[in-house]
Amino acid sequence: MEAATTAEATPAKAGPEEVTRARAGAATPVQPVPPEQEPEREQRLLYETAGLAGGWLAGLSLALAPLVWSQSIIVEIYSLNLLLLAGLLLALVWWREKVQSLGRLLLLALVAGLAAGHHRTAIFSLIAVAVFVLLTWWSAGKDNRPFLSWPRLLLAGGLAVLAALLPSLVLLARGGQQPASNWDNLSWSDPALFWQYLTAGEYRNLLFASTPGSELS
Repeated sequence: MEAATTAEATPAKAGPEEVTRARAGAATPVQPVPPEQEPEREQRLLYETAGLAGGWLAGLSLALAPLVWSQSIIVEIYSLNLLLLAGLLLALVWWREKVQSLGRLLLLALVAGLAAGHHRTAIFSLIAVAVFVLLTWWSAGKDNRPFLSWPRLLLAGGLAVLAALLPSLVLLARGGQQPASNWDNLSWSDPALFWQYLTAGEYRNLLFASTPGSELS
């Protein structure tokens, strides 16, 4: 008799179906959007759709442009150059969403250094990036500007310089080992030749070789 009473007093363990039904019943119902917030919601959806469509259109226009396409199907450096520039823009936007993040700032510096080290024309893009960072710092207000303190800037700048020099230093180290192919005959014994390679000295005569009028004609 006592065992039966104890069994009746002990609650039965709920099965999976009972637990699922209990959770479904306790779930908070979805609240409808208030009428006064409906225009704001529609406008946000419109902006998100327009931004997504614009991003796809810009990306496909760049990828399928005749000049870009012609250089991407041969052994050239411009495909990697465009990839690094696209990564630079992506890292810049990602950093702008959370400017207090040191990791995002260092990632931006790393990609910027690799882009500049791969192709010197990326330096012009880095000027635009620097202006964007400066405007972001200025618009943050006086009380919210510690995210660009001098220690952070020095750390990011050092990482960018190291990333820019690393590929050239690898070529310089390999050049002294008598490889089968040595671009510009780089070696530790001729620093002047390395400086000419580093600054793209052999291409300086092409910088202003043509006028805008001749290119448009």
